[in-house]
Amino acid sequence: MTILPRWIFNHGIEDPEEKPFSRRSRMREGKYWLRLFVLGLLACTLALAGCDDGDDGDDGPAGPPGPPGEDFQLPQGEYVGLFNCSTCHGNGSAAQDWLDSAHANQGSHTLDGCATECHNPQGDSHDMASAFGVTPTGYVVGCEACHGPGSSHQGVGEIPNPAPRTEVCAECHSTLPESHIPHHPLADEIAERFATSRHANQHARTGFCSACHSHEGGVALLEMGRMTSIDDLVEAYNSATVEVYELPEAAETEDGIGVTVKTCSTCHDSHSGELRGDGDVETTVEWDDDNDPDTPAAVETATVYSAEFNLCTACHMVDLEPTPAGHGDEGLLFEYELSDKYLKENLVDATTGTWKEVDIDGQGPTKVTNVFYHDGTSANNRHFVDTHFGGTLYSSLYYIGDADTQFDNIEIQGYNINAAAENACTICHDPHTGNKMLSPDEEENNDNSAISYAEGIGEFHTDYLGDAQGHGCTPCHDGNDIVTLTVGGESAGGSTTAPIGCRSCHDLAVANAEPAVNNAEALAEVRTFPVDYEFAFNSGVVVENPADLGVNRICFECHKGRTAAPTAAEEAALPAGETEIRTFAYLHYAPSYAILFGNDSAMVPVYEGKTYAGQFTHYDGVKFGCVDCHNVHDTDGNNVVENKMQNPAFDCNGCHQSGAFVDAAVLKKRTEDYGWRLLETLLDEVLPFATDTTLSADLQTFIADLAAETDVNVQLEMLDLWIHGRTNTLPTKAIAKAADIYKIFNYEDGSPHGVTHGHGGSWAHNSRFARQVMYDAIEALGGDLPELGRP
Repeated sequence: MTILPRWIFNHGIEDPEEKPFSRRSRMREGKYWLRLFVLGLLACTLALAGCDDGDDGDDGPAGPPGPPGEDFQLPQGEYVGLFNCSTCHGNGSAAQDWLDSAHANQGSHTLDGCATECHNPQGDSHDMASAFGVTPTGYVVGCEACHGPGSSHQGVGEIPNPAPRTEVCAECHSTLPESHIPHHPLADEIAERFATSRHANQHARTGFCSACHSHEGGVALLEMGRMTSIDDLVEAYNSATVEVYELPEAAETEDGIGVTVKTCSTCHDSHSGELRGDGDVETTVEWDDDNDPDTPAAVETATVYSAEFNLCTACHMVDLEPTPAGHGDEGLLFEYELSDKYLKENLVDATTGTWKEVDIDGQGPTKVTNVFYHDGTSANNRHFVDTHFGGTLYSSLYYIGDADTQFDNIEIQGYNINAAAENACTICHDPHTGNKMLSPDEEENNDNSAISYAEGIGEFHTDYLGDAQGHGCTPCHDGNDIVTLTVGGESAGGSTTAPIGCRSCHDLAVANAEPAVNNAEALAEVRTFPVDYEFAFNSGVVVENPADLGVNRICFECHKGRTAAPTAAEEAALPAGETEIRTFAYLHYAPSYAILFGNDSAMVPVYEGKTYAGQFTHYDGVKFGCVDCHNVHDTDGNNVVENKMQNPAFDCNGCHQSGAFVDAAVLKKRTEDYGWRLLETLLDEVLPFATDTTLSADLQTFIADLAAETDVNVQLEMLDLWIHGRTNTLPTKAIAKAADIYKIFNYEDGSPHGVTHGHGGSWAHNSRFARQVMYDAIEALGGDLPELGRP
């Protein structure tokens, strides 16, 4: 084979920081090669035309001619550049996958200060045009960065590193520079984390177990399509269908040939960088989402299982029944329940009363002690099917090893996981450490508190079918984007349906203290923010002492209120007539901290010349945060009075339980009374405009309907709902301002609608401030105030 010298193709940058010479300057330095170039034109073209690209696809296009001479050889171990690789492999599937990968499309930001050591190690970005006819957007990580110098292979000899393993990836995917962390908050120390994982430390296993306990078996398994039971696996993965099935463990052979431990490329395709497996799986369903028999059912196509979910459940098997359940920003959503595979009648032989059996590769009957191929004992008394998804299953799958409980089917709650989400699994797990969320100092079984925590947040924060998530906005409704804030990055913006989970508040990307040992203690720690991070309300007011927020800093960012009160100048500029009711916070964006900080937050509209309470302080001087009174893992139906004081670390019930001297129900009603009086005052102010034809058509219609109603309680309900609308108006600026105040304290942060709408917090977060502002709003409208009094 004729060898092409590096200078002809503008390759061979020895120093990554070296600016490559132009082809013309190289030619001037090598007149000898210029003469040989002409003489060897025909010979080189013929030689290249005969190159074989092996299994990569059709031969690549012939490259430009090189110098003749059978005795010309580049030094062994020298980089030959991307173009030389492309002459034989350019049309292969590996090259095409690579062209679509992040390695080949790093983005223009990499050109601005990024070290070339990892971003452009061989200077291959300069060869993209000649090799593939494309102009790179940024730096390029080419073939030889992972496979090693190509001079010997170009000979044609062996590729120095034909199947790169973790050690090669670790050269770059390890500890990141500080400047990278805000942009890649989940990518730091990937190699270090993986090195401590069970995935990397369990020895390779052979035969049937190799499917999930070896690199080679894992790759073969992920090419087969997603399976959900041992029956599927037995049929598809056996000695007749998989070559690696009968391989020994490589570590026990002299030649090193055999199955090996899992590595990066077990889960990631080496060339595309994409997750192996089925990718995103879509389904087309006919669904009557409005339950109206007179309208036809809609036919929709949507992702039902994400690439991440399919990858992880290739081994952590589960069989689910998806049902259309609503729509989010990204289309049709499903809810998931365990299939009937987990029922006792499908696992236990009705005649013998014993577990049904399968034959694994002709080795004889084996009891199906679990639909997944692990039994409970080796799964540490808990596994995937008996925790993550709700539904009905045989009690023996839940109470593993306890004969007294192995009677019949039972119902389990599950965690409310969106299997179609791109972070379906990593919402609560770090894939590189392979960690499990556990409560420290508790046994790893179904009694571990982590189970109830996950079930609790599944009812609220992780409820992807709820209004907050189905139409959520970053960063507070995105399990990835909120993490970016905690490392000093900026939110990506936009809307998502990737709800928050364990990873949002806990840093799971922490290497295990010991290899293959779950790092529960580290995972229990709450995320911190950069030292110089400013915790600021949207009014511009900055929390002076962030230490006062403690572990509630993430709570603050997402519950500080959305829209600041207008400044005096902004309020003065508003027209005196019909005015839109300000949207302080959407119903799912409770402004708890804006209320907790009172007038110090400058988030709530107040009245000039009045004094107001600032941040709420308990009678003993303590400035409470969320976790002081809330059980953040279990909202218990979001009941306002009874379930907001269940944190076992604080004995709130001692003073605030029913009948106590500061009964919570009494405190709540005290604030409600101001809210009801304000709503009654607003009704009295709005009704006289029933005949005002200068108002907008919508407002005229509403007030006319309001006036036509004879039941005052119904009138109050109608007005309450109108105020809660996001873009509704009222006849005057003064009325609209008072309605803003009502909306803030009695809807968006609490009573009397806290059970079903808001978080029910103004009576507890800062009752004094709430009552002061509502009192002044009633007074400004000339309302009735005899028995209320201003706190």
